[in-house]
Amino acid sequence: MEEFMEQTTYEGEVIQGGAAIQPRQAEGNFLEVLENIDVDRAVVLFEKRIDVLEKFKKIAFKVTNERDWVDQDGDPYLNSSGADKISSTLGLSYDIIGYPTKEISEDDQGKFYIYSAVVKVKHPFLGEKMMNGAASQRDLLFGYTKAGGWKKASEINEINIQKKSVTNAVGRAIRALLGLNNMTWEDLPESLRGNARAKVSYKKNGNGNSHSASQGSGSSGSPKADLRAALLAFCDGNEDAMGDKLQELSSFEGKDGNVPGKRSVNDLSDSWASRILKDHPELQVPK
Repeated sequence: MEEFMEQTTYEGEVIQGGAAIQPRQAEGNFLEVLENIDVDRAVVLFEKRIDVLEKFKKIAFKVTNERDWVDQDGDPYLNSSGADKISSTLGLSYDIIGYPTKEISEDDQGKFYIYSAVVKVKHPFLGEKMMNGAASQRDLLFGYTKAGGWKKASEINEINIQKKSVTNAVGRAIRALLGLNNMTWEDLPESLRGNARAKVSYKKNGNGNSHSASQGSGSSGSPKADLRAALLAFCDGNEDAMGDKLQELSSFEGKDGNVPGKRSVNDLSDSWASRILKDHPELQVPK
């Protein structure tokens, strides 16, 4: 059997045997195409695909919990932790197309960089979906502190921004492949609707997007629980990122120099948690 090499380029061309093959163009108009296929069989296949998709969505709902869904401008939004759970359960895989690309933009704070990544998420039954994702130096999690404001590029681990662009692209592709975009809270099971209180609103920041958790009246009465909810919404449900952010916010200068912060809210006292919430208005207790 003849061996061949296949890969995908930035432009989406398929390279086979070293030669570029342009995507096939449909010949004739739509009616001519219909004359050459078994329409009844095609309808049956489409209906089966819809049935499979609905069943997969039910599985996606079962493996996620209310922490994996936040309220984005009034509608449910699956965060990265939920996308990871669904990907593992359903056996989704993805390829990163090329390397994340870096662009320089500028806003009122000065120049900043934006990373863009393209991924292709695949499943043997559902097919594949290619999406892009972006993350920038103006990311609130990695690029901002209350004490110093926006960080300089040299103060940010650029690899974290690259990884987040890939994570965002994967999440977008998973949501698109499973039909989890443009949903209302009524589309979700009752068990997942309670987290409409973890509300995230998006606003433009120069040429990039930033987000912030909105202030609400959802205080649990426990400072540590409130801090965890605020961090969870702020970090888009990413537990590792939440630990990194808490460690940054809870570190302090001691007699012998900087004392590392805590990665778990459980390691804080209620008064310490209250002080972090008070000192960092970017962390708001969500509804």
